[in-house]
Amino acid sequence: MTLNELARAVESDKALQAALGRIKPQVAHGIDRLLATTFREMISIEHADERVVADQLNEACWDVAVVAFRHFDAAGLGPALGRHAKQLENFGFVENLPSMMFDHTVMVERLGVPHDKAMQYWHHVDKHRGEVIRVMSAAEFRFEPLAATGRRGFVGKGERWMHMSPRIWVRMAGAALIVANVVGSLGIGTGLAIASGVAGGGGVLIG
Repeated sequence: MTLNELARAVESDKALQAALGRIKPQVAHGIDRLLATTFREMISIEHADERVVADQLNEACWDVAVVAFRHFDAAGLGPALGRHAKQLENFGFVENLPSMMFDHTVMVERLGVPHDKAMQYWHHVDKHRGEVIRVMSAAEFRFEPLAATGRRGFVGKGERWMHMSPRIWVRMAGAALIVANVVGSLGIGTGLAIASGVAGGGGVLIG
């Protein structure tokens, strides 16, 4: 499945369009900027062995993300998006990356993730796509519980490419990607919202 095919399949979903319409742009844009700034601070101390600073920035990130996720949940975005998550069972993120350059640009240019690590991220989401779809397609899916998962996943072993500053960056990037793509989807398209939501959720859930 391509991103265009996904967009055509869901473009008539009034519930999803209505949920996106209930997102307040001022809230989404403000939190988007805060998350990007916090993440880039993390990048700036890479290899500096600043564990205390990294842990405090991680807490700041998730405190901000919780506000965004609660706002998305109040708008009903989780269930509306999740109803279409199963359509991504045959959707390859690496294969569709040329159509999702907004997402890749957010990772590399706005968040400062090195290109090679960003590519590993997309391969990682593809590898674990089934588990992410299972969680996000649940009727009661909400975004806020992702924050608790993200906080716990900051310290751990992970794979080599996941490490930065000196903790694991993948979950925090997933949260920032969710918010950035909700902002990017406002007034643009539901297909992008679904694919990007699963991509960001994948980072948080299986980072």
